[in-house]
Amino acid sequence: MPIQTACITDELIQTANAVLWPSRCLSCGEPASPGQPLCGACWEGLRDACSDYACPRCGAVVSEEAAKNSMCGFCINKKLYIDGFARSGRYESTLRNLVLMLKHSENAALIKLVRILAASAFQNRFASERIDCVCPVPLHWTRRWARGFNQAGVLAEGLKSIGIPSRTELTRKKQTKPQPVMQSYSKRMKNVRGAFAVKRFADVRRKSILLADDVRTSGATLNECARVLKEAGAERVYALTLTVPAGQI
Repeated sequence: MPIQTACITDELIQTANAVLWPSRCLSCGEPASPGQPLCGACWEGLRDACSDYACPRCGAVVSEEAAKNSMCGFCINKKLYIDGFARSGRYESTLRNLVLMLKHSENAALIKLVRILAASAFQNRFASERIDCVCPVPLHWTRRWARGFNQAGVLAEGLKSIGIPSRTELTRKKQTKPQPVMQSYSKRMKNVRGAFAVKRFADVRRKSILLADDVRTSGATLNECARVLKEAGAERVYALTLTVPAGQI
């Protein structure tokens, strides 16, 4: 009588994977519960980093009372082209680790987690707004080639799950110095001035566009992208990032 081979089920495969390759936390590398991207401590770190109040215009960390205003002390004296801002939390703890990993990794579990965070931030802030498309802040082609992907594009693609199409309406015309090394907001704005342009055949007229990026440091890059889009005829421009700094620059 022939010997019947064992039925290899998905459950068996998952069990074998759990034994042979125990789950590791994406943030700290310590053991995590099967099927969980983070360990208990890093989940708490993520909750803490995402548990604050944000200025609705620029995303800055503000008090609960200040979050009810249309703008905060950081953005009130600046020429802003951004009409509204959504973000997941502060550049701290677990969220900081995830953002740094995203710049250099296409780990499927990591991408799934940050896309969930981005979609949640969008729903919390812009669920009632008309958004025609999400546009990732582009990398210069040299940086895109070296990295292999654009982390802003990873976030933008993730919003397809809630019905927001992704469009690459912008191009980066010149390489700029990394923004974190710039000393002031005015220097950051000067650094990115003229760095972006609307693509030749893109039509953004009368559109309501959401810019996506992983980090908002000072906001100069997002503001320049918004300026270019509005000069090309965009009606409104919003922004979404994973993080902002805990203190302002």
